[in-house]
Amino acid sequence: MWTICNHYSEDVWAAILWLNTDACGGESDDWMTRGWYQIAPGSCANVLDEDLDEINRYFYYYADNGDGVVWAGEHFFALPENAFERCINVKGGDDIARGFREVDIGDGDNLILNLVG
Repeated sequence: MWTICNHYSEDVWAAILWLNTDACGGESDDWMTRGWYQIAPGSCANVLDEDLDEINRYFYYYADNGDGVVWAGEHFFALPENAFERCINVKGGDDIARGFREVDIGDGDNLILNLVG
């Protein structure tokens, strides 16, 4: 299970990326992305309800508060502004590239990600 907790003083919106060969199988486009989870301060959101070690050891996320505070990384993927769930090879006209952070869970089953400002 993957849970994202907001320890920042304002709402944050998060997007995730994970390996999903069943839904997105294809030539190097085996990744599913989903967002936007609105997470209130002091709250958590269950974003993926599966045994993570059965999927992959690498997971990716991006989050921001809408006013310039971001939790980002160096792995760029294009995402729409509105709620979505799709394979990364699907593009839309309003997509904006955002840098995702990589998380290596090793052989763990669960991930609790704490967003701290």
